[in-house]
Amino acid sequence: MKKDTLKVTIRGPLRDLWRFITHISERRRVFRRSSAERPGEKHSIRLRQSLHPEVQFLLIDKIQAENDSSNSYTLIPDTSQPGSVSIAAFRAGQYLSVEVQLESGLKINRPYSISNSPEEARRDNAYVITVKTDKDSFIPEVMVKSWEVGTSLKVSDPWGQFYHNPLRDAEHLVFIAGGSGITPFRSMVGDILSKHKNISIVLIQGAAVSEELLFSDFFLTLEKSNPERFKWIPVLSETSDTEGRIKHTVLSGFIDGGILAEATDSRKSSFFICGPQAMHLHIDKELVKAELNPMRIRREDYGIPGKPAGREPVQITVKMAGSTHIISADRDETVLVALERGGLNPPSRCRTGSCGWCRGSLLEGKIRYDKEPEGLRSADRKAGYFHPCAAKPESNLVVDIPGNPGFNTDK
Repeated sequence: MKKDTLKVTIRGPLRDLWRFITHISERRRVFRRSSAERPGEKHSIRLRQSLHPEVQFLLIDKIQAENDSSNSYTLIPDTSQPGSVSIAAFRAGQYLSVEVQLESGLKINRPYSISNSPEEARRDNAYVITVKTDKDSFIPEVMVKSWEVGTSLKVSDPWGQFYHNPLRDAEHLVFIAGGSGITPFRSMVGDILSKHKNISIVLIQGAAVSEELLFSDFFLTLEKSNPERFKWIPVLSETSDTEGRIKHTVLSGFIDGGILAEATDSRKSSFFICGPQAMHLHIDKELVKAELNPMRIRREDYGIPGKPAGREPVQITVKMAGSTHIISADRDETVLVALERGGLNPPSRCRTGSCGWCRGSLLEGKIRYDKEPEGLRSADRKAGYFHPCAAKPESNLVVDIPGNPGFNTDK
């Protein structure tokens, strides 16, 4: 039998040294031929600002009613503002933090998931966000009603870690959405199916009644065009009488282990869960029963708080942007909400403790977390830092909060 051979050439130390010397000379010739103008920091700054602007100035270009309580808003660059030419790029599943001004003049920030795909956004040079009015939310319905075509908004760059990573996630994905938690999946499903031909998706969408199933026509169309790779499972908690409206099999009740078992082999899947906190608590119990690896589970909490319960208030002394403010706070509301109610505009993005944008220093007093924030590092905790968007006061507090970059001007 003829064996494979490998030919090796040994040049010798002198030849290797000569090649090294000529390599240095060649580098010098390349340097001399290059432009004398240094790239400097301007190019890097322009690139950074285009990818990660501190603030984007956008206009509402279109409003589409999704149902009686939800509207989709198309946001385009406000070209009257310097440098506002194109939107910042994003990953499917990320969100924008939008500054809104209430009737009282108070300015606050709220996160809204981007519901169009990155490809749609590039094509149209526009974001789409879908907003649901919630009677129990701190933001009243009048806020959404005040938005109209032509309204100018200050918006952050895209944020969030709730996106698909093909190097990390399984080839079979299970998306679980409750209520308006469906919005990031509107962006993710089509994007993933078009880019990754080996990936399949099951989307379980929970709602009270059929009228609350956002984007049902979109998911129906996508399921018909990708029957082997995409399955949509709507689940209604109050009624299953929806066959005539959406023309699709609907399950009744709550999302539970039985539905999960029917939908997929959970041990070979990655899970993405987005919805209200009550849904997360319910789903967590079902996932524990399935003995899933926590590394297979991604979460996006919708952390907009409801109205406080009215326990004995406390006093918060706030050091912010060189000024000191004293405000009253309820023990059952987060420090962030208390600051906003007090007329301040502290930095915020996720409002769930996961991103760390609002991080401040706790100088005096005690706080509590209903759920330990994922984004709070142990070193920060030891150094006295906390996340105001997730922390609730247990006593009078003295806190130091950073200013809100990009959102403190009235441009």
